[in-house]
Amino acid sequence: GSGHAEHGSPVLEDRKLEGADTSMRIVVGMRCEVPCTSCTVCDGSTVGPAVDDVLRALGDAADVTLGGGDASCWPGLAPLLAARVRRAVKVEAPLTALQGSNTASRLVRLGVAEAIVLIDVTRLQSERVHDEQVVARVAEIERQGLAVSPRLCARPVAFERLAALAAALAPRASRVELV
Repeated sequence: GSGHAEHGSPVLEDRKLEGADTSMRIVVGMRCEVPCTSCTVCDGSTVGPAVDDVLRALGDAADVTLGGGDASCWPGLAPLLAARVRRAVKVEAPLTALQGSNTASRLVRLGVAEAIVLIDVTRLQSERVHDEQVVARVAEIERQGLAVSPRLCARPVAFERLAALAAALAPRASRVELV
């Protein structure tokens, strides 16, 4: 099931995939300092859970996504990854948190399997950022050794740009969220 975090307990979203082990999403990240215009994952009321709480919640999940805002800066990330056993761990983070820094290479060193990179298409449009610039930023993250799954978020004003940006990011499969 899923629920809201209370007193530091993790928010969980369990899913059983056909023919696969359990996959789980745990909200560990708090609201970003500057939330994306089209954000659908930040929650200002979330309290970052303790590592022990997350470890208990994981159970037998083989695939874990740490999400909610910028999970790449959750203080429990390094201890969690040091304690994990046979789990693929993905981290949700906005493109702005992973570009132009050593964050991606740090995540690789910690053992993160993949970054689900949140790309706010509405903000890109308002800031006049070209698709080629976004592709270059994603490619730089990948050059640091981190696999990337783009999540394109957009409000109606930017809907017409989604197809072009998804095509520019190909062959990566982009998830699209319309808000």
